Amino acid sequence: MTLKNIFGEPLTRDLDLPAEVSGNGFGNDVCNQQPTNLLLNKLRNNAKSLSQSVFANPEYLAKIHPCLKNSREEKCVKDGILSLLTKLFRRPVSPKELSDFVEFYKQLKSLSSEFKSPFQGFMEAAFQSPNFLFHVEFGHEKEINNKKIPSSYEMANRLSYLYWGLPPDAELLQAAASGKLLTIDSIQAQAQRLLNDPKAFDKLKHFFNLYLPILGLTDLSRDKAIFPNFSSQIGYFMQEEIYHLLRNQIFEKNATWPEILLSDYTFVNKPLADFYKMQTQAKNDSFVQVPMSTNRLGILTTSGVLTGTIHSDQTNPVTRGAFLVKEILCQKIPFPTGEIADKVKPPNPESAPTARERFTQHSKDPQCKGCHLLMDPIGFTLENFDPVGSWRSQENGVDIDTLVTLPNQIKIENAKAMVEHLAKQPETKACFASKLADFFYGRQLKVDDPSTIDNLSKLFTENNDSIKQFLMHLSTTDSFIYMSDH
Repeated sequence: MTLKNIFGEPLTRDLDLPAEVSGNGFGNDVCNQQPTNLLLNKLRNNAKSLSQSVFANPEYLAKIHPCLKNSREEKCVKDGILSLLTKLFRRPVSPKELSDFVEFYKQLKSLSSEFKSPFQGFMEAAFQSPNFLFHVEFGHEKEINNKKIPSSYEMANRLSYLYWGLPPDAELLQAAASGKLLTIDSIQAQAQRLLNDPKAFDKLKHFFNLYLPILGLTDLSRDKAIFPNFSSQIGYFMQEEIYHLLRNQIFEKNATWPEILLSDYTFVNKPLADFYKMQTQAKNDSFVQVPMSTNRLGILTTSGVLTGTIHSDQTNPVTRGAFLVKEILCQKIPFPTGEIADKVKPPNPESAPTARERFTQHSKDPQCKGCHLLMDPIGFTLENFDPVGSWRSQENGVDIDTLVTLPNQIKIENAKAMVEHLAKQPETKACFASKLADFFYGRQLKVDDPSTIDNLSKLFTENNDSIKQFLMHLSTTDSFIYMSDH
C-alpha cells in the first residue's frame, strides 16, 4: 500500500509475492510472516523490476521529486533520494541515513557514467530497506503511566495503518512533527478523524472481502443453461450491494453487528433489481436503497453471501452451514482427513430430489455425526436459495423443507428465523469482535494478547457497541498505545 500510495496502482499491480500465511485467518498475521528465502528472493526481484519501471515512465520519477523528470544535477538527485526515502520510511530521514544512501549512489555512479544505472541501484536498495518493508519501532524516551510509548512518527504509522491501511497523511505527519501524538488525548483525536474519513471504509471493505465469501464472486462460473441470469457482472453487482449496505449501516446508521444481520433494506441497481425480480426506481448502474424482499433478512441472505458459499451448480447445505458456524459463531470444526474425508464428498445430485435428502446421510454416520449436527441444520434453512442466491420454493418439483431442530432443541423455521436466532446470540457478537480485532491489529489476539481481546469482546458484547465505536476502542487499548515488552 505504501508503494501504491506513492506511485499509483498500475506500477504495483503486478508485484510478485508469495501467499501470506493465514495465521489469524486474514493473511496479515505479523507473527506468522517469516522472512523466508522465497520471500527475500521475490522482494529482491520486485525491487529490481520496480526501479526499472519507474525509469521507464517520467511521471513516476516526478512522483519521487518533480526535478527528477528532467534534471540530472547533483542537488536534484540528492533531493530525490531524500524525498523517496521519506516517502518509503513514512517519517523524516536521519542525516546518517541520508548520507549513507547518497554515498551508496555515488559509489554506483563511480562505476557508471549513466544517471539511470546508479539511481536505479539506489532504488533497488531503498525498496529492500527494513525501514520500508517493516514497521520499525524504537520508541520514545518519554513514558506514559510509566510505560514505554512509540515515538510520534511511530504512532502516526500505527494509527494510519490501523484505520486506513495506508501511510500517514499530511495532517498526521504534521501532528507527529509537532509532538502531538505523545498523549492519549491527541491519539484519540487523530483516531476519530481517521475513522470519520471515507478511507476508513476501504480498510473495512478489505476486512469484509476476507470475512464474507464475496471476494471471488466475479470469478465464479455457473452453467448458463441452468442460470442464464448470472454473470461475472452480476457477481460484481452483488459485491457492490454488500458494500453499499455496509457503508450505510456502519458510517451513516452507526449500526451494531446484529443490526446489520437484521437489516430490512438493501441497495440494488437496475441489473441487480432485475436479477432479484424486484420492482424498483433503480436506473442503470446507480444503486438505490430498497426494502429487502419478504423472504430475506440482513446481509447473510443477500445473494452475494449465498452465492459465495456455493462452489458448483448444486447447493451445498454443509458449506453454507460451515461458513455460519465457523465464521459467524466462531465454533471450531475440524477439517476432515483420511477415511472421513472420503465420506464427506458431495453426494450424487441424482441420489435424491432435494439437497436436504441427499446430505442427511452425513448426520447419520457415527464418524461424521458430531460435526454435521452443528453445520447441516443451519445450512438446511438456506435451501430456499439456489446456487446463485435466487429464491425457490421447490427443487426438482419437490417442496423444500427448511424446518430444523438445532442440537439445543431450538426449532428454526426458515432463513429469516435462522438470522434472527444468530443475531441474538452473545457468541455472534463476541466472534465478530474477535475477527475484527485480529484483522485490524494484524495478529491472533487470543494467542498473542488474550487480555486485550477479552476486554474488547466484553465491551462489544455487553455495551452493544456499534462497529464504529468498537473500531475506536482499538486505539484505546494498552496493546495499541504502549510498546510491547518483547
